[in-house]
Amino acid sequence: MKSENENVEYFKGSAFLSWRGLAAWSFPFLFLWLVYLGVDGFKEGTITPVAVFCFLWLSFNSFFLFYFGVSKSYMIVKNHTFFWLNKSLKYSDIVEVVFEKRGRLPNSLRITTKDFKSKIYFAGTLSDKSWGEMLTLLKKNKIKVRNEIVV
Repeated sequence: MKSENENVEYFKGSAFLSWRGLAAWSFPFLFLWLVYLGVDGFKEGTITPVAVFCFLWLSFNSFFLFYFGVSKSYMIVKNHTFFWLNKSLKYSDIVEVVFEKRGRLPNSLRITTKDFKSKIYFAGTLSDKSWGEMLTLLKKNKIKVRNEIVV
């Protein structure tokens, strides 16, 4: 776990003003607003399926809302929606960090650790400028970085 006195620089965008953030939160906010207004279209049998759809929609789209923190000796991965997802990785445990683009999905970061595990984190809120700054900082901290996005 990271030390509390370490200075961490976070690379994240807005969870509400980015395209992915808007996509994730649009249906749940619309649903809550319509319930708040008391729209007659919501009968007893329709609120539950719509609420379940909104929950699933938000959950699915939240997997594109990761952001990252970089300190002197740790890399931190967090999620805008799932705030309890918080992963700290020591640089000594990281073999390689790959900046990836997969088709129409948002840019992502793949972290490969020394135990040969690889995990991908989609970051739909990060701007190209943030990707470039994070790339520079990781290289400065002597982390092997492969850039397939070309930021």
